[in-house]
Amino acid sequence: MTAMRMNRILLFAALMLATSSSARAEVTSMKLVAPNVGWAVLGEQSSGKSLSWTTDGGAHWRDITPKLLASSESRESRSFGGGSYDPPEISDVFFLDTHRGWVLFCCGQPDSTKPYDEQSRQYSLATTTDAGTTWSIADVTLPDGVHLTIEDDQEGQIGFVDSQHGWMNLTGCGGHTCAGRLLVTSDGGRIWRAPSDDYVSAGPFYQLTAKLGWQLSLPDFFDPNDQELLVTHNGAKSWHQVTVQMPKRLHAANDSDDYYDLPIFEDRKHGFLRVTRSPQRADGKAAMVLFETKDGGETWRPDRILENISTYDAEHIPSTVVDSTWIIGTGWLGRRNDLPSSTTEDRVPTLITVGKGARRDADISDAPGYNKFGLLSFASPKRGWALMEGKLQSTTDGGLTWTTLTPEEQKTASATQPMATSVNVVSMQLLTPEIGWTVVGNDLYRTDNSGAAWKNISVPARHDRFVFCLLPGCKKRLGFIFRTCNHLG
Repeated sequence: MTAMRMNRILLFAALMLATSSSARAEVTSMKLVAPNVGWAVLGEQSSGKSLSWTTDGGAHWRDITPKLLASSESRESRSFGGGSYDPPEISDVFFLDTHRGWVLFCCGQPDSTKPYDEQSRQYSLATTTDAGTTWSIADVTLPDGVHLTIEDDQEGQIGFVDSQHGWMNLTGCGGHTCAGRLLVTSDGGRIWRAPSDDYVSAGPFYQLTAKLGWQLSLPDFFDPNDQELLVTHNGAKSWHQVTVQMPKRLHAANDSDDYYDLPIFEDRKHGFLRVTRSPQRADGKAAMVLFETKDGGETWRPDRILENISTYDAEHIPSTVVDSTWIIGTGWLGRRNDLPSSTTEDRVPTLITVGKGARRDADISDAPGYNKFGLLSFASPKRGWALMEGKLQSTTDGGLTWTTLTPEEQKTASATQPMATSVNVVSMQLLTPEIGWTVVGNDLYRTDNSGAAWKNISVPARHDRFVFCLLPGCKKRLGFIFRTCNHLG
């Protein structure tokens, strides 16, 4: 095989890699931090997850993904005790306000001579105080006595109540069971400690103060209805089960199962807690009850009810509370009447709001696809985001109209970026394993990273095509462009 043919094959492969990475990624998580400020995590299969940030309601985005290492090459070759491991990915994101945020990375797995069940996953934590412009990154050092074995599915959750006090839940699931360890910090994440030696839970948490917080236990595989909401008043050193008195008008408890959500607080005293009562009979009706507290969770009283929910797994229907308005994501409806019921294109989320002290009926089964409703995040009763099947939707009128957001950083035409998914390559040459050029149509592009990204280096003049020649012995710096100009005759 000639060198010219090899160059063309290698550069063609690089072009294919670049175009495949340019496909739009799905949004896996998001949060509207303020009315126009928020973040979104994009799950890209080829290059891993990325974190985007907006300050204008989603019209424009910038990539603020923390870089664990200076370059992708060094990241790939990073070693741990003489071995290498796969690069970690974003596991969880938490922003306390529009400037302070944390990103938890999981799970670098070091090669080790230890038995597989004695190896530990590696976590890293990135911290920013300027909305992702700069990050400080450190590996998470597990406290003595805390060992996290490698499971099939490893995840984590991070949260802070101020710049110093936070919780981190490191979890793993293998087979039919899940387990985790909750760690706490009082110095901004430099040192993590286990507040209790015998407390093990893999459920999500909500922290209100350095001492006060709640955590859900995960249902057991053999008893999926065995779920509890736990509360701590001493910084996770001890926990107690939370129980509330459901309204008597609802189904008897022995014919139903109660599912608790994590509470939502508007300040340190005033908060809300949703409990879903799901009937055990297939023909039964579910109900949601929103409880209110005015003493920081010491007591809860029923405030409003959503009844007659004829859907399966009603406890998975997302809801949120903002400015004391209860917003429930009930599904999506088509914009056009000619769409079949199974079509998911051109559909918008549908919401139900329940006012304070009200009781409302809702036949959510009439809104197909409710179970595709992933997340809700609202900064006010009118302005919010909804995540459905990887698509991020935005509303500014309480759900009457929706706009699809694309949380990807906009690039200028001359910026280094992946090429389009369909290009007409006229000629090409690979100069080194990383550096090459190609003529696409009437434009000249250069890559410095094996085709992962390209920069338009075309000469701003009238021309029909480029022929780029590199002088022998000049390596990769000096070259000439010859233009053929039909307008000269």
